[in-house]
Amino acid sequence: MPHTPFPHRQSIRLDGFVIMPDHIHGILCITRPCRAERARAGGQQAVDATSGSLGAVVRSLKGNSTRLIRRRWPEVGRVWHRNYYERVIEHAEGLERARRYVAQNPEKWIRSRG
Repeated sequence: MPHTPFPHRQSIRLDGFVIMPDHIHGILCITRPCRAERARAGGQQAVDATSGSLGAVVRSLKGNSTRLIRRRWPEVGRVWHRNYYERVIEHAEGLERARRYVAQNPEKWIRSRG
């Protein structure tokens, strides 16, 4: 069973992740479109364009982790870069490729510095 770091967001599942020394990689599965996507599909204007979106999930993750880090290490400055990189995975082959990339990233990182 995949880990669920978003218990308040039942439509988000963490498929895989790795924490690197200076960044993270993760695969998030969004099982239900956010309100903005549902509204667009129905030809309507979204009431809240960010609720349930990937941007809202990333913002929540960054905000919560920053608060926890600063409780432990108050002297820490900026924790996260401003943006993030995303890629939509539409097929099983792409998902397997992304899983391999995430799993192999630490080894590649070590080799590139060694």
